[in-house]
Amino acid sequence: MTTGIAERAAESVGTNEVQQIIERLSHFGLGVCAPHMHDPLTNEMIPLPPNMVQSESNLKVSFVERDQVDAQQVAVAWFWDDGLKTVQSCAMCLPPDGPHH
Repeated sequence: MTTGIAERAAESVGTNEVQQIIERLSHFGLGVCAPHMHDPLTNEMIPLPPNMVQSESNLKVSFVERDQVDAQQVAVAWFWDDGLKTVQSCAMCLPPDGPHH
C-alpha cells in the first residue's frame, strides 16, 4: 500500500530537517503547507495538478487554472516545481485600502 500525501507530509514534518526548515521560515513570517485538493470520488487528499491553483475569494475556496487567477489576488502559498510556482491565492489578503476591503 502506498503512503498518501497527508501521511507523507505528516512524516516529513516530524523529521529534524523539516523542523529546522520550518523554524528558519518562521523568521520570515512563513510556514509550511501540503498543497492539495481532494479526489471527488474518494475524498482522499491528492496533489494539485501542475497548472492548478487554490483560490480564495469571498471566503470561498475554489481550484482554477494558474493563468485564470484574478490579477487582483495576492499569492499566499508557493511550491517548488522546476521553479517557484504559486499554489494558492487570496482576494481577501489585499491591503486594507485594496478593492476587497
